[in-house]
Amino acid sequence: ALPDGGHVLTAQSVDAVGNNSAASNSWSIVVDATAPDAPAITSVVNDLSGSPVAIADNGATNDTLPTLNGTGEAGTTISIRVDGVEVGTTLVGAGGVWTFTPEDALAEGPHAITVVATDAAGNTGEPSPAFNLTIDTVPPVAPVITVAVDTSGSVTGDVVSDQPTDETLPLIRGTGPANAQISLYDGTTLLGTATTSATGAWSIQLTVPLGNGTHALTATVSDAAGNTATSGTFNLVVDN
Repeated sequence: ALPDGGHVLTAQSVDAVGNNSAASNSWSIVVDATAPDAPAITSVVNDLSGSPVAIADNGATNDTLPTLNGTGEAGTTISIRVDGVEVGTTLVGAGGVWTFTPEDALAEGPHAITVVATDAAGNTGEPSPAFNLTIDTVPPVAPVITVAVDTSGSVTGDVVSDQPTDETLPLIRGTGPANAQISLYDGTTLLGTATTSATGAWSIQLTVPLGNGTHALTATVSDAAGNTATSGTFNLVVDN
């Protein structure tokens, strides 16, 4: 077998009495029987919002078309495999980096993504270590704003939606998924955040006085995959 490297081939014929013909034209070949090194997945990105957010290995995402970035031997073709099935290919650039976004959405649930490099000579290397992620597009249970608590003035106690109150710094209470972060808004203005208890209860004490009028309060919750759910509107009517 010819060793790896460049070789120049020529041919000569020999007659019955041992006379050699002139050499043929030369033919140059390069033997490459060495498989490329395994490529690597360096990052997987959720870019649904327009601002890339890195997805952790063994993490969850609501992006069914996540962008993969990696490194490999320049000029090789990278085969992207999801759960062992090729979903596409991409080329490694001169700088040794590659990127890939699947054309078909990944199904809900866990997936193991690996990449394999094949060079121009047809040698295929070993697969990369798996990057594991879970596709989760199911939003969490929406939170609920239950009451605003009036603690000052002549009339105190719980205030329900659309009930007037003279309290400009109420305590807002509600429920939501357990151990989740709640964000409370007045329209588009963030009023505060809280983490729900193991039973889903939360409360936020306002620190900036509300002006007179009706304030449309909503609460949102986001899960680890980036899915968001929003409560119904709680109309807090301040009449001070």
